[in-house]
Amino acid sequence: MSPRFERTGAMGAPADVPVSPPVSAGGLDYVPHLSLIIPAYNEAERLGSRLASLISYLESRPYTTELLVISDGSTDATRLVVESAFAGIDHEGPLRAWCIEYFPNGGKGRAVRTGVMASRGMHVAFTDADLSTPIEEVDRALSVLTTLDGAGTRIVIGSRAVAGARVGQRQPMFRQLSARLFNILRDGITGVHTLRDTQCGLKVFDGVVARAIFTQQVIDGFMFDVETVYIAQRLGLVIYELGVTWDDVPDSRVKLSSALRLLPDLFRIRRTHWRLRPADAPALLRAFATVAQ
Repeated sequence: MSPRFERTGAMGAPADVPVSPPVSAGGLDYVPHLSLIIPAYNEAERLGSRLASLISYLESRPYTTELLVISDGSTDATRLVVESAFAGIDHEGPLRAWCIEYFPNGGKGRAVRTGVMASRGMHVAFTDADLSTPIEEVDRALSVLTTLDGAGTRIVIGSRAVAGARVGQRQPMFRQLSARLFNILRDGITGVHTLRDTQCGLKVFDGVVARAIFTQQVIDGFMFDVETVYIAQRLGLVIYELGVTWDDVPDSRVKLSSALRLLPDLFRIRRTHWRLRPADAPALLRAFATVAQ
């Protein structure tokens, strides 16, 4: 069966993000072990060289996966490149895949939120299109999440700043300094003091937790990562920071060269979610528990 592709909106016209999961090759009752989301904006060149190896890896896993590439208002051939790569997938096997595309470009946060709200997996992960964190690290994060679930861990985030991290190609010095300034501003405004690296692209969740958190989110840009962990911490959810392998990609779309311009989003995150409490978590989680049953 061929993969499913969905488009919403038209070039230059506003479009709401789709919030209903598309019908996969497995049908409405299909619940994969993992939903892997890759946000993409004008990534035809980089995705074209990476999707084949990514698909091969996911097809070799001992669990079922749905792969969702979210084309965030791309104006290049991103959707066509993804469609071509997905055409060779055996959708009777362990991997299902499709692309969701909408216009206009809304930001990385909006793209990831679209993917999470369309997901069906028992676990949900997202990572960057440049694969600066190797895809193999998803398995490590899943293993940690499964092992520590009994201790209450519901989220594992990749980190370049804790024990076990292996950073190959490092960022230029000006970006490292900007990242340090950003951490100071982030901690001072939101109080996310216990986490060393909120901006690494890899994050893995219990599926119910991911959908509950992302339904609360309002940030469309890069600060959605901070919003994610801020909401989780306000709800009393346990986050594990996992040291991962990571290499800087020179053409990375994440620019922290002007940390001060991120201040409005940081204040908005605190203003929007500071009232959340651990007592709110059970009701939020129950609302999405049926997806994973």
